[in-house]
This record gives sequence, structure tokens and C-alpha cells, in this order.
Amino acid sequence: MLVPVCGAPLNAARQASQTIPIVVATCNDDLIETGVIKSMAHPGGNVTGLSKLTPELAPKRLSLLKQTLHPSRA
Repeated sequence: MLVPVCGAPLNAARQASQTIPIVVATCNDDLIETGVIKSMAHPGGNVTGLSKLTPELAPKRLSLLKQTLHPSRA
């Protein structure tokens, strides 16, 4: 398993292997927009991991924030 961060390390890992699992440690880039993965739910290929730019998770994050601020309403 390879565990790179974004940018050059991730690109080098992708060029090195299409079969070894690559788990992105953290990334500020949009992995879908850059073509690294197909979607957050189904990344495809051998790349998966974490991205800070995940607009799909905004509703869930808002829900968690509301639960934190008002636990009795959860």
C-alpha cells in the first residue's frame, strides 16, 4: 500500500502502479475534478483516501454541527 499526499507524490504513486492500493492521506485538491478518482462513493481503480474538498459531504457536516450545538434536537 502507498500512502501519498496530493500533488507530485500522488502523481508519482499513480505512475508507479495501477494495482498497488494507493490511500491518499489528505488532499486539498478536488480528486474528481483532477481525474484521480471517478467519484467519492466509487473511486474506481486503485486510489482511495481523504479529500478536504468534498461538497457531497456538506449536508452531513451541517447535520453533525447542528447535533453538536443542539444535542436534544437530534
